[in-house]
Amino acid sequence: MSQENPPPTGRTRPKPRHDTVTRLIAADPAAIFAVLRDPARHPALDDSGMVVQVLRGGPITGTGQVFRMAMTMGPGSTYETDNHVVVYEPDVAIAYDWSGVTDAEVLRTIPFPAVPREVREETLNLLAAAAG
Repeated sequence: MSQENPPPTGRTRPKPRHDTVTRLIAADPAAIFAVLRDPARHPALDDSGMVVQVLRGGPITGTGQVFRMAMTMGPGSTYETDNHVVVYEPDVAIAYDWSGVTDAEVLRTIPFPAVPREVREETLNLLAAAAG
């Protein structure tokens, strides 16, 4: 909906399933990439506290790989995610997709993106420090 056509009174606009945060990191691309391609390092980058540990999958070496992470939404609320590597260009681009969630119960329970923008921005700051 555009600003000219706000949602009807009493209804809220659905939260977007995709959102992007960006930051310029003054580090060697290979150093940044080394952190991102290693799922074992992801918990240290996660300012939300949701990423607990890697359960399966070593350093990423190409598209099609899947790595599993233990996650939490707080005490008593643990789950696992399978992250599918959809883009892999060494020292240039890497992407893993968890946004293809289709389970209706999960979508009712967890709003996507589940982490506020400010927390994702801090994650980029942690990445900069780790790659620095």
